Amino acid sequence: MKAKFIHQLVALCFLGLFNPMVLNAEVQPRIIGGVESSESNWSYASALMHRYLGVSVNGDEFEAYFMTGVPAQLFNGTLVNCDKAFTECDGVEERICLIARGISTFAEKTRNCALGGGIGAIIYNNVEGEYFGTMGHEVSSIPVVSTDRASGLALLNYLDRDVSFGYVDIAPSSSFCGASYIGGKWLVTAAHCVVNSDEDAIIVNVGGHDLEKDTENVISVSRILIHEDYDTNNVEYDIALIELSKEPIGVDKVELATNEILNDAIAEFSTVIELGRGQQSPVDPNRKDTPIRSTPSELFEVEVNLITNEQCDAAVTQYYASIGSSQTGLVTKDMVCAGTSEGTTGTCFGDSGGPLILQQNGKDYLLGTTSWGIGCAVPGLYDAFSRVPYFKESIDKVISGESGKFKSLDIVNEISEPILENGGEVGEANDSDNGESNQPNGSDGNKTFQLAESWQFLLLFSTLLIFRMTRLFR
Repeated sequence: MKAKFIHQLVALCFLGLFNPMVLNAEVQPRIIGGVESSESNWSYASALMHRYLGVSVNGDEFEAYFMTGVPAQLFNGTLVNCDKAFTECDGVEERICLIARGISTFAEKTRNCALGGGIGAIIYNNVEGEYFGTMGHEVSSIPVVSTDRASGLALLNYLDRDVSFGYVDIAPSSSFCGASYIGGKWLVTAAHCVVNSDEDAIIVNVGGHDLEKDTENVISVSRILIHEDYDTNNVEYDIALIELSKEPIGVDKVELATNEILNDAIAEFSTVIELGRGQQSPVDPNRKDTPIRSTPSELFEVEVNLITNEQCDAAVTQYYASIGSSQTGLVTKDMVCAGTSEGTTGTCFGDSGGPLILQQNGKDYLLGTTSWGIGCAVPGLYDAFSRVPYFKESIDKVISGESGKFKSLDIVNEISEPILENGGEVGEANDSDNGESNQPNGSDGNKTFQLAESWQFLLLFSTLLIFRMTRLFR
């Protein structure tokens, strides 16, 4: 079985929902087998981040989250107070309902908003703290978001004004993929990181070591170009270009390696460096219960060695034979492999799109972008990267304004799938009818994913443990 996992979620379209997973707050102090990078190194190493969603009104912004079981669509309209929405809301036709949590279920409140003609609802907490609500067994006909009590009370001051739920200008501190700055306004990354994206949904931290502190070059995306031969069902040609809305300041670009440089390095099994902010503990491809942990905001690095494609493919073939499969030829000419036979180091989930670097004669050369592997840091197996020199000519053409083998991304204009905010159902506070308990901030065991500070980050891991893991996007 050749199961693949899209290690991304990008834009708001997307992957399946996942219920029981909880991200562990503890992480090992290293990318698998590596160390935290120096703040002065790797200024070209970049992080792809999902822009926050929130409620905006009159220049003020409030954190808010989609509830489970609602159409995850951005919305805007005039804000109307619907109190606790015990009955059908009045005066809300084509407007947004502001509703207080409590007594009745979320589904009943939402239904009463929709019956009055409301096109969206904001339900705020009736106790201190955030919460993540669910429609239970019902499916809402309108988008619904939750927010904390302080935000809800503040929104009461903006009744009859235009309010929107969309992207807000808050710099994220977690990433879903990596990228490399190659000069001008351009980055190179993995196609699977961005293929289902909306340019507006992504923001890039170029060159920052710690995403929580280094925000000088947090830049929006102008264009995403996918290699024309990339197929979502095929790991080959897993490479994409990102054009930023402006050039970063004070950031050094990385040089694209030539075929000669890469081939000589492979012949010598040269030591190279993998960079990323992904999962930091090994993942066994033969276990479904491998924990997925939260990832750091700092950049990490690890030294590995290049190997030939023939050696890499032989290792992959041997692995599949060991589980009764006859997969061969999975490592192709557009890829390059690196790692250690001991399996104590390597890239993992969240490292996708990040750089594979050769340091030679005082210069850094980009050999590859992290693409896929079988598990993470598995003995006898290696990491696979898109082979940058193979694409260099076409990349150079695009950067110079010529036509290369990259095509524009079809923009996803609205969210079409329900978004999972929480691993379990969270009920109304003080609701004696449905038997569900109140879960204020800090008491919900499934809320540890908030360490990522983005509801989209949870989806990044949403399908990783659903099936038996074999060939995985990073």
